[in-house]
Amino acid sequence: MPLWNESPNYKSTTNIVMTLLEDLIDKGYCVTLDNFYTSPELAELLLSHRTDVYGTLRPNRISVPEEIKKGLSKKEKSLDFRRGRFV
Repeated sequence: MPLWNESPNYKSTTNIVMTLLEDLIDKGYCVTLDNFYTSPELAELLLSHRTDVYGTLRPNRISVPEEIKKGLSKKEKSLDFRRGRFV
């Protein structure tokens, strides 16, 4: 069964990425995403399948932790965040 069919509750952007990466999942790769596709949902799914993710994230995306939303001041352009902590 293809990965993207594991749950009908995934967002369409998650399904697109998982469809494209089907043959690369669980092989230790790292995928780089732009801010249209990056989401906490996709990051957790990829990490659970031994696939690292690096990308830009829109702070107004669904499920973005409050600590990330609050972590950026108006002067800052970016911050580094790794699963539960700032770097």
